[in-house]
Amino acid sequence: MRITGRILDERYTQVLMQQPDLSLMDVFLLDKVQKRQPISTAETKALRVRKLIEGRAPNHHISAKLADALGEQARYLLDKGLGKNFYRTLVLKRLHMGDCERAELERLLLSKLPDVLSADQKRNKVKNLLAEMSRQALITADGKRGPGAVWRLLPTGLDKLASDGEA
Repeated sequence: MRITGRILDERYTQVLMQQPDLSLMDVFLLDKVQKRQPISTAETKALRVRKLIEGRAPNHHISAKLADALGEQARYLLDKGLGKNFYRTLVLKRLHMGDCERAELERLLLSKLPDVLSADQKRNKVKNLLAEMSRQALITADGKRGPGAVWRLLPTGLDKLASDGEA
């Protein structure tokens, strides 16, 4: 399909066009979201109000409802991410095995973070997760700060792991 000189993903567009409540403009915008192309704030708002997209700009992705209708549930989960509790549990389980540096935790987590995030955004997300867990007194960094710090599990982190039935 071609609209004003732009080629849309034909298969994706055909599936979208079978949805009776979607306009041609909706299909065009959702095609842009699927291709990870930017959309305006007004376009974002219009799609979000109709619960067609989720996520924060510029990392929008189709909604769970639309993913289900399109048979794109797996991609939806990869785009949305697996949830903070999942990542937190992975960190706690790894540190239960022994202390490690942040690079080891990054190797564990980076591939599990949403595909829509850049490498820098993924590393920042890991850094923020570790900082949050440290503030919650679940883990601590021994010695120097930054990438070379050695992280270890605190007793409250072990308790959290045990209470979740993971220890």
